[in-house]
Amino acid sequence: GRSASRAGQRFRGSCPCWQEVLTRPVRSTSAASRTRWSMRRSMVGRWLLVAAGAAAATECPTLIHEDAGVRLAGYVVSRRRDVDVRDAVRRTWCATARRVASDEVSVIVRFFVGLDAVDGGDDAHASDVTVVDVPDGPAAVPHLRLYALLRYDAWARRATHFLALDDDAYPFLDRLTRSLVEKRAMHAPAGRGVGPSIPIALEDTFVWGYFMEHPKFGPWPFAAGFGKVLTADLAHALAAMNATVPLELGPPCKSVRDDGKNITCERACDDADPRVQGVCLKRVWIYEDNLLGMLLTPYKYQLVHDKRFHVVPGPPSERYDGAPGIPPSPTSLLVDRHDFKHAMGVVDFLEAMHAAALTGTYDRFLLSPEGVCGLERLVCFNNSKDEVERVAYEFTIDDRTLAVVFDDCKQAEAFGDVCVVNRTDPEGRVSLHESNKNIMHQFALDDCRTIAADVAAVGRAALPGSCGG
Repeated sequence: GRSASRAGQRFRGSCPCWQEVLTRPVRSTSAASRTRWSMRRSMVGRWLLVAAGAAAATECPTLIHEDAGVRLAGYVVSRRRDVDVRDAVRRTWCATARRVASDEVSVIVRFFVGLDAVDGGDDAHASDVTVVDVPDGPAAVPHLRLYALLRYDAWARRATHFLALDDDAYPFLDRLTRSLVEKRAMHAPAGRGVGPSIPIALEDTFVWGYFMEHPKFGPWPFAAGFGKVLTADLAHALAAMNATVPLELGPPCKSVRDDGKNITCERACDDADPRVQGVCLKRVWIYEDNLLGMLLTPYKYQLVHDKRFHVVPGPPSERYDGAPGIPPSPTSLLVDRHDFKHAMGVVDFLEAMHAAALTGTYDRFLLSPEGVCGLERLVCFNNSKDEVERVAYEFTIDDRTLAVVFDDCKQAEAFGDVCVVNRTDPEGRVSLHESNKNIMHQFALDDCRTIAADVAAVGRAALPGSCGG
């Protein structure tokens, strides 16, 4: 039997020790089982009727081309029951992964899921899914993400780079892999809202994403959890460390009591919350977003803060970091649904973004189910006839929400001129003065242009005037 000390690290029932999970072998499906499923699928598949416009969900590529110079391994944390989301990924950006394959580039993708008491799941037959012996839920997410890196040799031993992302994020793999081949990126060295982004060369060891520093998460910089790229040598270093002295990461609760009405958690560390993605580390609660940043802090690597990894603007965000939502565009590298989740479900978001990537038209993301004003980054003012007459466009800068008010479409489009007129600032910043207050805000020129493009597009869609809207 297990020792008392080890039993104390376990979840209720027969759930595994959390520390043990980080070194446990990958659970795989037998070849015979996969063969039986393949035969059934080939016999039955020809008789299935597919709805008009829908595409079959071929599994994501899992075999790496070892001679390619860039070998990118994507790992996605997903709930076991969310088969429809994984199928949407397979139909969309996994199709791009197959399309970009060449002598220079190879992309593989694997889903990591926890144990789920609800019936369902595709892991019995899908070769691109790994089930990890951790109870499904928010607290499982950091363990699943770390498992993918610490056990890289079981699924991506020859990868040169890893792509970590949420299942409701969309990576533009053609753009990402092209940048990796060219070893080029954009970097905002002074951080968000201070200085312009500049082109840089990617070094041999780097983490590339949208970086944040926030006292709620810790004193060190970290790449936002929705999507990042890191070089494989960092995964190798973490795996070697864990193999020598295992990481001790605990669940948020020592025990959980459920009386059918309320669930009570005996916290394992201060501020622990089983509803939030995080772990207890030596009695300290660490948010999932920040965990990898903390573990990598002692290592020497190139920090690449690229605002082309971003969230899509939408209704009010639950985030506290003040990172601005940026509309998706042909320059985006990876976009996350976070701020747009009330406007569009995961499957619809992935399919709409994939369609936008193929057509180059991103207007769909200017609207919510209630129309453009439903996005709530806009505050619409009605006139006496209940028609939209004025609109205030809200955005965040210096952790403060500002609003620019426009009377008509032409005025909204003219906001873009501000980004040109003030470009003489030696640090590449744009200045905005608050009305009736002696307060000036300065922010990066490229941020201004991004906001201006969104303002103009929203103006065409929502405001009266002669801009064609």
